[in-house]
Amino acid sequence: MHYSRKNLIVTAGLAGVLSFGLIGCSASSTQTVETTVTDENGNETTTTTTTQTDESGTTTTETTSSTDASASPLYYVNKGFGFEVTLPEDFVKTEPEPDSDGEETMLYAVNDQNETVFIIWRDLAVEPTFEGPLPWAESYATSLQEMAENNGETSVSITTTEGKLAGVPCIILECRSTSGDGVALYRDLFFMVANTDEGLKGIYVGVTTADEQSLDSIENCFRSIE
Repeated sequence: MHYSRKNLIVTAGLAGVLSFGLIGCSASSTQTVETTVTDENGNETTTTTTTQTDESGTTTTETTSSTDASASPLYYVNKGFGFEVTLPEDFVKTEPEPDSDGEETMLYAVNDQNETVFIIWRDLAVEPTFEGPLPWAESYATSLQEMAENNGETSVSITTTEGKLAGVPCIILECRSTSGDGVALYRDLFFMVANTDEGLKGIYVGVTTADEQSLDSIENCFRSIE
């Protein structure tokens, strides 16, 4: 199964400032080169290299780098399953917990309201094995119920239904609860499975917010590319 990522886009700009000294033919000069690289998630990293030559001919070079994670919204596309998503601009990519066996985190993002979005790939032939999206979702529901209770959450309600995300058939797991601090938690998870030459492969998408409206708004960012 092929997962597509946008190619790196490299842009370069050159700005030079040249000033001449007043002693004989000696001169001093400063040259600055900026290179900006945009990765597949839209994050821009700018590297600035400044080379300065003084009147005696001595050259010094200084290099600095900076990353602008908000340069453009986070973007993910999966041509194998036929969907893409551009997250709201306040979401930034962050490091997830270590992946479980047979899984790989494709995207994990949060915003300053502690809303989260993740997309995780799974090889369904790895233990525990699943024959489709429903048993996979049901197994996840059992683990999620246990985790919520261990975290002190109350009024935990979990349901699974058939549905679609961005036009892709899936099993939808809805979890509603209240945190130990009294904050409402709305979780939706979408389990998609495809039969490939290498066996069953799956993607599951998770969205967590504090209200239904925010949940719907984020999920509407997912679009079909078929």
